[in-house]
Amino acid sequence: QLHTTQRRPTTITQTIHKEMMHRSKLNDLVIALFLYTLRLCSAFAPLLHSNNHKTVAAEETGHRPTTSIVTKNCHRAVTKMSLLENLKGSSAKTTPIEVKKIELSGSGTVAQVTTSIPKGSDDKPPLLFIHGSFHADWCWTEHYFPYFTSLGYACIAYCLRGTGGTPAEEGVKKTKIMDHVEDLEGILEYISKNKEIGGLGMKSPVMVAHSFGGPLVMKYLEKNPAAATDFSGVAILCSVPPSGIQPLVMRGLFTRSLRDNWKITAGMAMKQCTTNPSNARALFFGGDPIQKEDGTTDDFGISDDLLERYQGNFQRDAVAVIDVVDLGRKLPSKCTDKDGVAPFASDLPPVLVVGGKNDFIVDGKGNEETAKFFGVDEVTVIDSPHDVMLGKTWQNGADAIVSWLRQTVQ
Repeated sequence: QLHTTQRRPTTITQTIHKEMMHRSKLNDLVIALFLYTLRLCSAFAPLLHSNNHKTVAAEETGHRPTTSIVTKNCHRAVTKMSLLENLKGSSAKTTPIEVKKIELSGSGTVAQVTTSIPKGSDDKPPLLFIHGSFHADWCWTEHYFPYFTSLGYACIAYCLRGTGGTPAEEGVKKTKIMDHVEDLEGILEYISKNKEIGGLGMKSPVMVAHSFGGPLVMKYLEKNPAAATDFSGVAILCSVPPSGIQPLVMRGLFTRSLRDNWKITAGMAMKQCTTNPSNARALFFGGDPIQKEDGTTDDFGISDDLLERYQGNFQRDAVAVIDVVDLGRKLPSKCTDKDGVAPFASDLPPVLVVGGKNDFIVDGKGNEETAKFFGVDEVTVIDSPHDVMLGKTWQNGADAIVSWLRQTVQ
């Protein structure tokens, strides 16, 4: 009995010690993840200083921006129809999707170009879709191609350099923003010279850019300001803002949990979105599936099988990713006036800026900055995650574009 009594305190002490050691390891892991995020942000510190300096200088001179950005929730101006109803009796069922390899003038890049041209589309502007990181032309052909061709719009999409469809040079792991601009110039020249797509006998194209495709359009217009009048319209969807990703990351340190900040860092910088299903769901599709009270599961329109296919595409299309350090040196925000407005904004055709209410990557301030860059007074906010063209809410973004096209472009 004495022996048992003497050992009991020792056992309790050992248990407490093990628990403390376990908690210490967890705390060390959390701190390490936080410091890693700060280390990532510190790489962009000079850019933050530059942007802050610009803001402080404006405040010291008593200047206040004259452009007011209004966030507008999108109420459907277009009658909501199911995809089946919308395609019934339309040309979409018979409109083929054609994939070509085109050598682009100027850059010499051999790009994959995907088109779908319905009959009788000459009276409408063709739509040129530009994807973002980890994506390619496939993200537009899932829903947007059949939807817009059913309404009589010619659709064109191409794979950015560094994807599976348009490989970068051998051994290249990061692509420069101005290389993408050069390729976009070649794509636009190809369109203008191709009667079937959009040049002779057809209206000027509408550029529709998503995520990192937004800064690509911004830099193209910065380099070619006279080309601002060469388009029927510009639609920017959930775009990385003109000041790049650094302000988004810095704001996230104060507005997001450490866990959510880590998801973005790990998903994008470490490419975990290509292999980790939960990470991909969080970044692009609205989050993990939710069990509803009635026992059903809401997977946001992304089944496990579909997610597996999409992640396979992510892996294939992230061989070479955008060089964010290079982009940081050439940010579109560097060309703006003190109000954040681009010098060519007044010459632009109608511009639509769309933000996703459930966007995990781009916040409301980022969307407002993008709108100001283009001289747009309001952001159209839709019920959508970052990938507006995929998942169960894909038609919200499509309908916002259609409404804008009908009201302002044609």
